[in-house]
Amino acid sequence: MIDVQGRPTGGGLVSLALPIVLSVGLFYASGFISPLGMLAPAPIFYALIKHGKRIGFVITIVSTLLLLIFGGPLFSVFYLIFCGLTAWIMSETIKREATLEATIGLSALAPFVASIIFFSLIGSGAQIGLNESLTNWASLAVDSVIQSYNASGSDPRMTIWLEDNSKVVVQTFVNIFYGISFLSAIVTVVVNYIVIKTLSMRFDWGISFPDHNFANWSAPDTMVWGIIGGGFVALLDDGMAGVLGINLAIISVAIYFFHGIAITHYYFRKTGFPNIFRAIGYFFIFTQPIIILIVSFVGLTDLWFDYRKLLPVKKGEN
Repeated sequence: MIDVQGRPTGGGLVSLALPIVLSVGLFYASGFISPLGMLAPAPIFYALIKHGKRIGFVITIVSTLLLLIFGGPLFSVFYLIFCGLTAWIMSETIKREATLEATIGLSALAPFVASIIFFSLIGSGAQIGLNESLTNWASLAVDSVIQSYNASGSDPRMTIWLEDNSKVVVQTFVNIFYGISFLSAIVTVVVNYIVIKTLSMRFDWGISFPDHNFANWSAPDTMVWGIIGGGFVALLDDGMAGVLGINLAIISVAIYFFHGIAITHYYFRKTGFPNIFRAIGYFFIFTQPIIILIVSFVGLTDLWFDYRKLLPVKKGEN
């Protein structure tokens, strides 16, 4: 029987082996198909909330040791942070019935901060700062892209543009790295949460999730100041304050994107849209840049237009 509070329920060797194989396999597969790596925390998350901390701890340690043997120390530590820490924070917040914001925010913030500390320590060991390491890595990446364009016979105008603007591209990457990284952590948490909750409902695993009604979720009203203030500072300052401003604006826009997704989900449910068409719709939303901007705009303007009519009508208002 499954204990929905996360206490050990047994399950034998399969309970240990299957999550290890899946998690390590997905983590390695990200080298070939990047999005698969995003799902690597899910098997550990599943083991923790279904079988408890003891089995979850064993699975995390064994998986990390396997990666230490076959991938080296850097690979294994990054796995421990990205997969292990993410899964553990998610499972603990869900067991404590935290709000949706707290569950996603804490589960994304913990591995993000740990990763920054980890890579900063690596940089200090090599006597270079984190930003310098990022600059060197981005420069190599741009050079690699230019070489691949030349080898494939792509439009020479793109190659010329990259060569002429390589320094700007590299500096832009370094400036927005922290915001994009935190956004990636948020997306990872959301994807793993949705996958395990959906599979649990589909196959009747009996795992208990708090009553997070995503269809009615809204970003805090004050989040709009993250876009206004962050964008304003980024335009006025080209130093550290400007970097902080642009990263704050990126994170704020991303949160309004999820606000827009909640509105979309609300109307999908209200209209009884078939699951297959919902899946197609979400695929286009997440893969088309123009649709991402439109959905983010819808989330932002919901503050004034209340598309789902969730706000109480004031007395005397028509």
